[in-house]
Amino acid sequence: MAKLAALAALPVVATLAVANTSMLVVDVKEGGPSGHRIVVPVPLFLAQAALNMVPSHATRAEIPAEAVEVMARSAGLLDALADCPDAELVRVEDGNETVVIEKAGDVLRISVDGRRNEQVRVNVPIGVVRDFVKAQGSRELRAADVVAALKQVSNTDLVDVRDGRDHVRVYVW
Repeated sequence: MAKLAALAALPVVATLAVANTSMLVVDVKEGGPSGHRIVVPVPLFLAQAALNMVPSHATRAEIPAEAVEVMARSAGLLDALADCPDAELVRVEDGNETVVIEKAGDVLRISVDGRRNEQVRVNVPIGVVRDFVKAQGSRELRAADVVAALKQVSNTDLVDVRDGRDHVRVYVW
């Protein structure tokens, strides 16, 4: 009887484990009457576990020396940006195209509106980038570090792109 109870509890425990973790969700909607929709939820703990099983050379990329130097100098800039009040930092308008970069709370928001109603929205969590930049002491970018950084984020749209009736959204839930 105890074995049966343990087996019955496994799906409940698995469901609770997934429900209590952050998910990276990629949601792609193809416009038009025969458009398709694909939603791919990836539990971040599962992504991290999978990365631990892949050979390390396959999940690393070399960061150019110039980028490492810029990252080292940018840590102070990110600290200052995190501490500054919310504000529009940059606005560029060129005909029917507009690019806006603003600080809102702990997020750097980048908005691009194109000529034909294309829209791109990117939200960059400042604290996550700051912690990530400070942790980079080498010339390697490890996928596991990116996943670990994303685990700090919750309920955040990272990327939202609309082009006509097509829509791609990447968010952490």
